[in-house]
Amino acid sequence: MTFNRFEQSFRVTKRPSQGASQGTGVPEIDDLIRQYGGCVFEDGLYRIHSQDESRRWSATVNQIFPQMVGTAIVFGQDWQGNQFGWRNGSQTCVLFYQIAAGEVFEISDSLQAAHDEEFVDHADEALNAVRWREWCESGGEQPSDDRSVGYTVPLFLGGADRLANLGLCNTEVYWDITAQMLAQVRQHPPGTPVSGVQIVENDQQSKQFGAEEGTRTPTPLRVHGPEPCASANSATSASDHNAGRPGPP
Repeated sequence: MTFNRFEQSFRVTKRPSQGASQGTGVPEIDDLIRQYGGCVFEDGLYRIHSQDESRRWSATVNQIFPQMVGTAIVFGQDWQGNQFGWRNGSQTCVLFYQIAAGEVFEISDSLQAAHDEEFVDHADEALNAVRWREWCESGGEQPSDDRSVGYTVPLFLGGADRLANLGLCNTEVYWDITAQMLAQVRQHPPGTPVSGVQIVENDQQSKQFGAEEGTRTPTPLRVHGPEPCASANSATSASDHNAGRPGPP
């Protein structure tokens, strides 16, 4: 499996130092990881997981988004810690898991199209490349193997998609904390306004999460989990739905 257009558009800035371990049993994913597993592109804009990373993230993602139709195998990650997965079976498609929005989107019906078309022709939507460039130009630190640039206030709590709401964080911790907030929010009926969330740290310190001062809070904030994706036959590309990412302020 080779992504010619993708390789021409995205530099490999890090290659794995060790070989792949036991495969997943899914030919498409095994071919992808055999060719690109562990590679980092454009200094962290996008990365493809190793076999071990794929197994670990697949377990995490499928636990947080159990209502999806079919179990997905996670294969990649963008600079903001969002995960990309492959849903195998009769409804194959590439899925985009945006943790800060608590949503899942279909972006393509094949790995080839996702990399050679969506990521190349629609990088601003599929990988939030515009905000990535702003982050780098502002002097933001580049993500590493275990760190990404997450939202301080999640989008599903009214957080803004702008530099002031971004910060470097441990990716697994980011997913864990955001997933806990998302689980609490999902307990409320759709349309329930949310004024803020308090996270208690070490039973002594607390941190408030809510709409940023000076930004508009959606009224009411739509509060519920993602709906199951449609079948691959009706998949919506990132270019069509903007990959669920909010536009620039």
